[in-house]
Amino acid sequence: MATEDYAKAIVELLAFKRKFDLCLDRSNWKFGDKDINYLVLSWRINKKISIPLLFVDLDKAGNSNTAERIDLLEEFNKLFGFHRINSLMADREFVGKKWFQMLGKNKIPYFVRVKENTLLPWGRDHPIQAKELFHHLQEGQSRIVEKEIDLFRN
Repeated sequence: MATEDYAKAIVELLAFKRKFDLCLDRSNWKFGDKDINYLVLSWRINKKISIPLLFVDLDKAGNSNTAERIDLLEEFNKLFGFHRINSLMADREFVGKKWFQMLGKNKIPYFVRVKENTLLPWGRDHPIQAKELFHHLQEGQSRIVEKEIDLFRN
């Protein structure tokens, strides 16, 4: 069974008709001398449950590249449509100008963790490091920052 058939079957079995909250991640481990490394697009059901929908064997060690990520999302688009994406969450390894441009072009709301030393265009010609927004917090505290930032405006 192809991953596309699997993804359609899962969604149809659950009779899901709304928008998806998606998570993009990479799962890797070693089996003897073999590197097993998958790029996985999961459907986030709630805080504790995600169901892998689409996945690709990267057939290499290390991170995915932009083309591999775009191909995986294009497969989702063929099956369900970009219009059915409520949000996409990803870790800080899933960055890059072409990647973010693709998400923006297709109006995919996304949340990507950034490294603490990432420079953010905050004020007029005044970039700040991401960690400056949270340095005052104690362990267990949180802060929500709602600001649209174009990391690639220049």
